[in-house]
Amino acid sequence: EEFERAEDYLDQCLLVAQERSSLYMPELSIQLARVRHRLGHPVEEVRRLAEQALKQAREHDNLHHQLNAQELWLTLVDPQDATVRDEFRKLLASLSVSDAPVLMRWRTLLDHRLEAPARAES
Repeated sequence: EEFERAEDYLDQCLLVAQERSSLYMPELSIQLARVRHRLGHPVEEVRRLAEQALKQAREHDNLHHQLNAQELWLTLVDPQDATVRDEFRKLLASLSVSDAPVLMRWRTLLDHRLEAPARAES
């Protein structure tokens, strides 16, 4: 029930953010995608929200939202997407050192995802 309430709330917030072209739209899309994934919605819904978040983050030239959307993509939509992985790696390289904590989390994601196929193949 808690996730259903969160979904309703985030859905309403996202509609308002879309109407106002809010800078928070990518973040709301990402959070709604996570909730819908948790509720067992089809992966296409999660994919659509991830694409929407990434598109809006690029339009606003917001690197952190782009990285968050790509993280969502690589964890919930397509962990093997080489194109997104390459873009993710390039964006990580462009961030400043002051972003070290979040950089570590995202680099660990890349390393972990790269190890998983190797383990599956062996």
